[in-house]
Amino acid sequence: MDIFEIISGIITIAFVIVNFILGFKIALTFRKRNDIEFIFVGISWFGIAFPLIPDVLVFVFNLTTPNIPGNALIILYAVFNIILIPAIVLLWLIALTNLLQVQFKLRRVILIIYCILSGILEILFFYFLITDISIIGNLGSNPYQVIWSSLSDIILVSNLIIVLLTGILFARVLLQSTEKEMILRGKLLMIAFITFVIGSLIDMVLTTAISNVIARSILILSSIEFYLGFIFPKIAQNILMK
Repeated sequence: MDIFEIISGIITIAFVIVNFILGFKIALTFRKRNDIEFIFVGISWFGIAFPLIPDVLVFVFNLTTPNIPGNALIILYAVFNIILIPAIVLLWLIALTNLLQVQFKLRRVILIIYCILSGILEILFFYFLITDISIIGNLGSNPYQVIWSSLSDIILVSNLIIVLLTGILFARVLLQSTEKEMILRGKLLMIAFITFVIGSLIDMVLTTAISNVIARSILILSSIEFYLGFIFPKIAQNILMK
């Protein structure tokens, strides 16, 4: 590995760790505010880092060079990149539809439709995982690399779009408030999601080690912005409320 690949691996690990810490801190806020949505959002925000865990594993495997069969590698990566994502997004939708005060009947319809559609995709995913794993993904030219199929990309990207759209909608609602604190939180969240989109696009479109460093540094920034906007801790209050 060259120096940029090493830096890329370290930055990716940093992103996963930062997301875990911030997600954990958001979830712990449940104890202070007695609101289970904080647990769901905390778990969901950590789950957003799941698709990059395979990249962390690639970095570790390149250092340790374990002997892993190709199909086992695809399944291992798929656990984080595909299989767990619908459950994470479901928790996010439960929390956000409640925070947005969506009517109970509409909220139930949204959650049921999501469960049905994601369930169908998961069934197809597991079916092909057993019958023809190449429809899920194939080994790449680099060691321990997996190239995902269109089906896998659809599952991942569609769930990402759901998280981003609902998150932006939540930020927009806060921006419409008459309270200064809510407006500031809305601005931070809107910036966080825009930053996340920019980082994700760079990460998906460009595949060099240098672009990975840039993209994942931006993603770390977006996670910090999200934490500040969603929790609005005292440090943010002291700086922004003056």
